[in-house]
Amino acid sequence: MQMTVTTSLPPDEIRELDRVGRGQGLTRAEAVRTAIRWYLGSPYLPAFFEDPTADEIDP
Repeated sequence: MQMTVTTSLPPDEIRELDRVGRGQGLTRAEAVRTAIRWYLGSPYLPAFFEDPTADEIDP
């Protein structure tokens, strides 16, 4: 099941997101999804974000 996430960014970060997305041939949404997947898969993700008992996030 997909869920929608809404956020806001400062104009300079939006410009950078769009610039990087264009360079990779990605829409803004694709670039954000790619960034989130990269971050969540990063070995540098702080250990306190990892909770082996949390299977789902309740809205």
